[in-house]
Amino acid sequence: GSTLWVSGFQAPTSWNSADTVNLPDTGDNIVEVKSLSDQVFVIYKDRSQWVGIGAGNLFPFIFELKDRQIGPVSPASVVQAENDHYYLGQDGDVYRFDGNKCRAIGGYVRRAIQSDLDFANSGRAHGFFDEINREIWWFWPSFRSIDGFGGIVYRLPYNDVPGAFSPLALY
Repeated sequence: GSTLWVSGFQAPTSWNSADTVNLPDTGDNIVEVKSLSDQVFVIYKDRSQWVGIGAGNLFPFIFELKDRQIGPVSPASVVQAENDHYYLGQDGDVYRFDGNKCRAIGGYVRRAIQSDLDFANSGRAHGFFDEINREIWWFWPSFRSIDGFGGIVYRLPYNDVPGAFSPLALY
């Protein structure tokens, strides 16, 4: 669906029927809602990215449609790394969202992911951020792997070194 319920102020178990927001403009369903900063959260839908911004109004948030890119393959595939979100998309590409713009960054690994990802079980895909090594790891149900999972590692850009992917299937 496209309806988001907002709990009462400092009352996470209080749900008032007036505190709902519909985001039907893009005709897609909510996949994940994730905090981006203290004042901003992102609503990832099947084919769009929205932000909720804290406001001191009667309704506590302002909602804005920011982009219309493919959404995440699963809620657990959305990973916060430093100031941005990264996710494995429903089309097998990897995306970066900075709160304003969503960009596909998968490049050459997109085809490898597409040919390996079992889309029928893609809801089991997940990722995590290794802060020490500045790497994002994703795992998904695989058609080709003996143990049933494929994966990829993305190393964040550093100074003048661009970001880079390493398929886990090669390790």
